[in-house]
Amino acid sequence: MVNKGIEDANIITYQKCTLLEFPKDKFRPPILYLQGTPHEMGKAHGYLYADKIMHFFSEYFSPIAAIFGGWDPTSGEVPSLEQMEHGKEIILALANKRCVPAIMKQAPNFWEELKGLYEGLKEANSPLQWEDIIIGNCMPEDAWILQHCSNFAAWNTAAVNGMVIHGVNLDFETFDVMQNYVGIMIARPKEGNVFLGVHCAGNISPNSWINDKGLSYGEMTCNSVNVEWPQIPHLMHGRKVAQEASTIKEAYSILQKTGGTTGWANLIAEGKGSNPHAVDIELAGKDIALRYEDPEFPDVIWVTNIFTCYPGFQGYDGINMIPGQATYWAQMNEKDLPDFLNPPISLEDFNTLEKWRKNVKCPRYERYRELLKKNFGKIDVAKAIEIQSDKVFTIERMPGRIQLAPTCKHLFGTERPIISNKAWSLWSCVFIPEIEEAWVAAGDIPAQNGYYWRISLPEHLTLMEKFS
Repeated sequence: MVNKGIEDANIITYQKCTLLEFPKDKFRPPILYLQGTPHEMGKAHGYLYADKIMHFFSEYFSPIAAIFGGWDPTSGEVPSLEQMEHGKEIILALANKRCVPAIMKQAPNFWEELKGLYEGLKEANSPLQWEDIIIGNCMPEDAWILQHCSNFAAWNTAAVNGMVIHGVNLDFETFDVMQNYVGIMIARPKEGNVFLGVHCAGNISPNSWINDKGLSYGEMTCNSVNVEWPQIPHLMHGRKVAQEASTIKEAYSILQKTGGTTGWANLIAEGKGSNPHAVDIELAGKDIALRYEDPEFPDVIWVTNIFTCYPGFQGYDGINMIPGQATYWAQMNEKDLPDFLNPPISLEDFNTLEKWRKNVKCPRYERYRELLKKNFGKIDVAKAIEIQSDKVFTIERMPGRIQLAPTCKHLFGTERPIISNKAWSLWSCVFIPEIEEAWVAAGDIPAQNGYYWRISLPEHLTLMEKFS
């Protein structure tokens, strides 16, 4: 845990926005301050991050494009630029069909921000084209997202001082490059809430965030067959909640109106007001469900990559989110099934609460139960970091680095080997939404190997005014 100022920062300004980089502090993520209209925020983002965005898009999306273009990552063969270009065309077509129409209709401010992002890149002489911005921000999640991530929240009697403590692990296939492009976005839009989030260069929507109204947010993939297109990408769902919601009730309403994509569990905590608490909101297509904490284990809630909105489970009595996810699993090859299933599986394995609980044993979910019971009443920032760094969430479930291809050419001229480190934590956070404070570890793999840096939203907003 490091609580340090910005004295050693390299400060770069563009109009009313600022980028802070920390070259002397290993694994300290850069901080991007954005403010103004959507177009102004996007343009500053593109200009200040131009080089990082180009390298990130080249090094990260090239392997994904190659897979879409026919490259088999298990073959040991080197993907060709032709496969990458072909895959890029396929992804772009999917994004334009499935996501772009919904963004233009449901989130025109984000569309304007993307146009600003592209203008900023052009001003900085970036080789990236408009289609690259679309792919980087609008690629449909059902085409590539894997089953990762773990969140918990504790409050009232479970936490040391009663304030909500929200732990977030964002686990991802990073191709051993994504961690180099993680940053903190602090945004003060002309309209809407101020928020602090963790994102990758060039993406306007943070995956994990707190806002100035006292909400915090983390998401987990829960793939389901109940998918409907067109939809805005799920990360933009989270961005809408960050910018527009002040309460969990408002967050639920926003998610209900926008709908879900491939299937997601969203842990949202509310730290301010008279009733601090957290909930699990699960989405898949038009289906939406909300689960509170277990009445027999109050003041804590945790979520991994299994839908837990099953009638009868921990006091929940709403719609059943499991059939869509179970059907998705049943269609998968056995070798590709998540590690928390006991194959072979069928829908019959999930048709009662007892069978569902027997057939799905997610080690991370069960480990949360153990750790939260063991540490109940003792959870503060340090203890939350200890929980999120537990070996079940990090070392035990990680396969390590696996080379898929030797050094080869990528899009936009970069060259590097293609390495898989599937399921490692890309970042790990602890949020205290009541005081708008975040502790963020990013840059190392897994992220928990590095430092957790303290970032106070109110304090950084004051600094932001100094730079603008």
